[in-house]
Amino acid sequence: MKKYAGCRGLAQRSVSMSRLPHVLQAAVVTEKSTTGTQQGCYTFRVHPKASKSAIRQAVQAFFKVDVVKVNTLCVSPRTRRFRGVVGRIAGYKKAMVSLKKGQVIDAEGGVK
Repeated sequence: MKKYAGCRGLAQRSVSMSRLPHVLQAAVVTEKSTTGTQQGCYTFRVHPKASKSAIRQAVQAFFKVDVVKVNTLCVSPRTRRFRGVVGRIAGYKKAMVSLKKGQVIDAEGGVK
């Protein structure tokens, strides 16, 4: 079985509508990402193989907004100790999406 079964085409330029639900995994809600929403920049946790164009298409399709810019970064895995046992926190990919001026994504998933 492949590691990312069902998400093979996420690195392509245009992604089919059936694969878009796999691109966005969750919204990142931290103090830093919340202050970014005031400038129209929203942060999402995305699939590790998702490209910037796939992320742009997914945000535009789900939230009906115009995306100006997409920045991505890979958060590296970290080791943590719990009761003397060394464990590992998995790494992930996140994307900061800038919207057109005046557009807002509501917390419930709608657009104001």
